[in-house]
Amino acid sequence: MHRKVIDEWWNATPVDGPELLFIKFARDLILKEGSFESYATLSQSGTGEGSNSTVTAEDYDLAYWIDDERHDLLPELRRAAAWCDRELASIEAKLPEQTK
Repeated sequence: MHRKVIDEWWNATPVDGPELLFIKFARDLILKEGSFESYATLSQSGTGEGSNSTVTAEDYDLAYWIDDERHDLLPELRRAAAWCDRELASIEAKLPEQTK
């Protein structure tokens, strides 16, 4: 039953969707090239000095490159993770309930 549901998913899933293309792109660079040109930084704003300092805001910057073009990484990661959640939930919904 699992194989049937998975095969149906593969047949119905476009292989050129942006989420799957990003996942494959990142996977190939990491596993096959051993590299994924990217960075993540944390910036903080605050008030006060020394022991009286208080962080009032934090900002993250995540980016990756394709050739020499910079792309925002965080939205891509969020979109890919949300896509995976949706797709796995749709596969799971088609499987029979497990008995304990």
